[in-house]
Amino acid sequence: MAFGRTGLSLWAGLVLFALLNSSAEGLQPAKSRKPLVLAHYMVCCSHLGHGATIEQLKNEMGEAQDRGIDGFVLNIGAWSAEPYYKQITERMYQAADQTRRQFKLALSLDGLSLEDSIDAIKRTATHKSQLLADERVFVSSFGGSAEWATRLKQAARDQGIEIFFVPYLFYPLADRSALFGQPSRDAYVASKALNDVPGLDGYFYFGAARSPPDLAKAFLSITQVLKAADKFAMLGISPYYKGFGPRNSRVFESNGFQGMKEQWISAIEAAPDAVELVTWNDWAEATYLAPFGKPSDQNVLRYHWGPLLSHSGFLQASAYFIKWFKTGIEPTITQDELFYFYRIHPRTSDGVINLRTGDLGKPDGWQALNDRIFFTAFLKTPTRIVVSTRDHKENFEMHPGISDFSVPMNLGSIQVQMIQDGTIVASKSLEFEVSELASAGNFNYFSGTLTSTYADAPLQKGFDK
Repeated sequence: MAFGRTGLSLWAGLVLFALLNSSAEGLQPAKSRKPLVLAHYMVCCSHLGHGATIEQLKNEMGEAQDRGIDGFVLNIGAWSAEPYYKQITERMYQAADQTRRQFKLALSLDGLSLEDSIDAIKRTATHKSQLLADERVFVSSFGGSAEWATRLKQAARDQGIEIFFVPYLFYPLADRSALFGQPSRDAYVASKALNDVPGLDGYFYFGAARSPPDLAKAFLSITQVLKAADKFAMLGISPYYKGFGPRNSRVFESNGFQGMKEQWISAIEAAPDAVELVTWNDWAEATYLAPFGKPSDQNVLRYHWGPLLSHSGFLQASAYFIKWFKTGIEPTITQDELFYFYRIHPRTSDGVINLRTGDLGKPDGWQALNDRIFFTAFLKTPTRIVVSTRDHKENFEMHPGISDFSVPMNLGSIQVQMIQDGTIVASKSLEFEVSELASAGNFNYFSGTLTSTYADAPLQKGFDK
């Protein structure tokens, strides 16, 4: 693919920029570029805190790389007004510069002024860990208008910096008649962004706050629009969405990992240039994938968003699909693994719908939630899986491959066994009981993993902190 249609003077500028920044390594030339997997990183909100050291940040980047993630796209929600953003961003680039496996970083500008946006780009552009595309500085955004996007590209060029701009722009749809004849609202917005800002190098579909089937369907139509325009396509893949903000108490059912798997398969079929995991650490919307301790840990940044639940199962299960997306070949399963996903209270419980006031209630969308315990098995060996709850027991005879299944939710503990050739190869009491109290879960999913190497662990009560 060739990205952009520019004159000789611009190409001369690109050559000069590449020479000045020859230490930076980036994406391959467009026609030979390999698919890229990034993760959306909230600079404000690392579980390590604002004082995280370079070594701690390097370790966090290593955790992401171990799952096949190539880099973080740093969400910058403030700059000159909140200087800690500058300090953390610089520390993250220093950490990435020192990674042995060349972890990459890029900026996602979120509501910044033009002046702040250009300052952020200037401060980070020459780091060797800066992600490049076609020898240009890769920049994305969460939001922004067509006018702002046009001015940003020119303002960066005026500073001698050529950016490869792949934003997610906001387009409130006031007149639904605009959708007539369009494949979808999302495809319409992507095509409108390209028409309004001809200098865009691509488009990022953030997604997240939608039902997984809707997201998966949007992936195909959006990627078709971008490929037809010869532009870079980047799709956001999310594990789950539950808003904890005071004006964002809403939830979308994912049926455990099934919704995320559906997005992965759609992305593999659509074959965009990149996917961006949305998100690594947005605790406020429960889209996070970042590990933050033991499975039973719930304290992130002093319970700022209330007790949170591990999403490690979403991250670990995604490693298989990350490899598939990047290679184009469905991987061979080499280890028997069982991932489990469940809310630790029924949907009829009252959670906290406003963390500032403590008001109780149910989030928008709660009626569509399924009171079930969901499992996704990755098996190389035929396995019988036994799931026992307080008054229910089910046996599942599972064949090699990837399988999804579920059992009804019951109050109390959950026990799981994996049996092969009549031998129990793994057993576990899951970390949290199901309780009528929603204070510890607040409509979030808990996820974890069972393998044949796991030793049974003590049970945690669902309302313990």
